[in-house]
Parts: sequence; C-alpha cells; structure tokens
Amino acid sequence: IEIKGPAGALTQVCITLGILIAFTIGLGIGDVDSDDINSFEIQYYWYIMFAVPIGIAIFQILLLVFAFPYDTPPVLKERGDDKTLLKLMRNIYKTEEVVQERIGYIVVDTKDDEKDKDLSYSVICCRPKYRRATIVGCFLSVFQQLTGINAIMFYSNMLFKGLSMTSTEITFYIGVVNFLATLVGLVLLIFFGRKSLMLVFNVLMTLTLSLLSIYSFDKNSIGMI
Repeated sequence: IEIKGPAGALTQVCITLGILIAFTIGLGIGDVDSDDINSFEIQYYWYIMFAVPIGIAIFQILLLVFAFPYDTPPVLKERGDDKTLLKLMRNIYKTEEVVQERIGYIVVDTKDDEKDKDLSYSVICCRPKYRRATIVGCFLSVFQQLTGINAIMFYSNMLFKGLSMTSTEITFYIGVVNFLATLVGLVLLIFFGRKSLMLVFNVLMTLTLSLLSIYSFDKNSIGMI
C-alpha cells in the first residue's frame, strides 16, 4: 500500500521492456532492400519471431498453474476462502501481525453494494453518480492513445527515413528511448504526484511533437530532433 504508486507504474515499465525485447529480436529480420531474398533472415527468421512469444506464453501458463495457483486476495476474501487467503498472504508478508493487518485493508462488496454490481453501459454513462468518472476515464484513455509515443512508433520509418539505419534499427532505438523514459517517470513518481507529472510531461510532449512535425515536413530535414 505504501508503494502503490511506483508499483502501479512498474506495470508500464514491464510493458515497455517487453516492447523493447520484441524490437531487439526484430533486429535479426533481414532487409528486403539489401539482403538476399533467399537468406535465412528473410525466409526463416520470422519463425523465431513467433517462437519466442509462444515460449513466453507457455512459461506464464506454467507459472500460473504451479508457482502461483491462487486468485487475487480480494477475490479470495469475497469468496470467504480464508484458508487460501491466509496461505497467500503469509507467502507475501513475514509476520502474522502484518498479514492480519493487510487482510483487514482488503475491501469487498457488501450487501449494500450488491445493487451496484449489475451496472449497464446506459447507467454508467447517464446516471450522474457515475457519468463524470466514466467520461473522464474514457477521455484519459483515448488521449493517451492519440498522443505521445504511439504516433512516433507508427510513423517512425517515415519520420527518420533520412538516417543511415534500417527500419528495424530505427524501431529498436525508439524502443530504447521509450523504455528509458518510462524508467525516468517511475523514479520521478516517487518524489512528485501524478497530476504534477502529467501536467509537466504533457507540456513537454506537446513541444516535442510540434517540433517533430515541423522538422518532418521540412524537405531538407530528416525529421530528427
């Protein structure tokens, strides 16, 4: 609970690390413009691209079945499965006092909340009790996808085509920057609040994308800042 901010941001770090690993594996793909069309990189390397995520998925399944065969603590508490909940929490925390304290922090639905369980889209969008939170949440998600790194990743080969690198190398370096920027955000989150970081970095993102747009439309520019 004390580190829920950084712990939540750690999810994004893992996501960007996974993207970077995928881009790194992609470096082995051949360039159809310069490599032999019958080379291993062109004809067969894509098998490796599929085999790696398949192997990771199998590893995750094994972990879920054998290493962590539990539901989440809130689900266990809601089901009344106290025995499994205690076993799980004792694996996480060292002392019995902390285990009981953490279990007490877990909030589950009560009978008074049962009327809110079966919420329809019309209810959460139209009822004043939920409407504002729903609209804010939806727009934040939409804005996150429409701004920032996504556009740069999608158009990276076009933006940086003037560089003396292959398309896979360009994508790889963008993945590196994406991962490192997420690490910086994780560190800053420990010292500053989410709202302050969102405000500052949205301003920086606006300036960066504006400059990138100006340079990319300049015929004498390679679109690099």
